[in-house]
Amino acid sequence: MEMFYFTLGVLTIIALTLVGVVVLGMSKVQKLQREMMSYKEQYRWDFENNHRRFEEQQRITQERFSDFYRDFDKLHQECTSYTDKRIDKVIYQYKEKES
Repeated sequence: MEMFYFTLGVLTIIALTLVGVVVLGMSKVQKLQREMMSYKEQYRWDFENNHRRFEEQQRITQERFSDFYRDFDKLHQECTSYTDKRIDKVIYQYKEKES
């Protein structure tokens, strides 16, 4: 009978240890799941933030190119106008000399 209670006590200790290990394992798994969800949310936030920054940089770049082309066209028109004025002046002077 004494051997029976001893065996029962050892089996109880083993069972309690096994239950403790399972509970500890489950808590670690839940902690890892929470961390994984946190990383997933952080990744999603980073992705959206990077997407917004990319769109903002793209908009700024487009504005700069637009400003550059606008300034370039304005300069081109001014140069053309100045050249036309000079040519008109030369033609006028030439006509005056012929007359």
